[in-house]
Amino acid sequence: MNTLTRLAIASLVVAAPSMVLGQKPAKVHTPTAVVKPHAVVPHVPKNDVAEDAAKKADKIADKTEKAEEKTEHLALKTAHEERKLDKGIKLTASERRQWEAIEKNYDQQYRDLRKTENTADRTARKNNTVDNDAAFNAQLSSLELNERNALRATLTPQQQSIFDANVAKLSKPKH
Repeated sequence: MNTLTRLAIASLVVAAPSMVLGQKPAKVHTPTAVVKPHAVVPHVPKNDVAEDAAKKADKIADKTEKAEEKTEHLALKTAHEERKLDKGIKLTASERRQWEAIEKNYDQQYRDLRKTENTADRTARKNNTVDNDAAFNAQLSSLELNERNALRATLTPQQQSIFDANVAKLSKPKH
């Protein structure tokens, strides 16, 4: 044999085992969890125009409801804080005590009415319905009228005329 061929065979005999020993054993991959393929949901085109119109209608309804609630809250706050009715009236000590007792009694009734209305508003929002604002407005008007009549009854005829003028000033719409 040729020297070159002998050298090639010798290098194979010597190099082959070293190449096998130099390699690391292959890792066998065993899955730890079985992964299911995702379900393919077909793409359904959306009706954007109808959806946008519905969103706009919902937004308008929400704004209207919030405006009504704000008006109710303002009316209740105004009625609850009517402290200007005695402006210009000099009350005696006994009249002042009666006046304060009446205001204290009605303050509690206004708070109760506010709690009731807030609960009704939350329930209506939760159920996607509209609460009865007419009933609230009627109760508020009745409460205001009863308080004014009770306060007026503690006054003398001269004081009542001043009181009536104060009520008229408060009753004028504010622009």
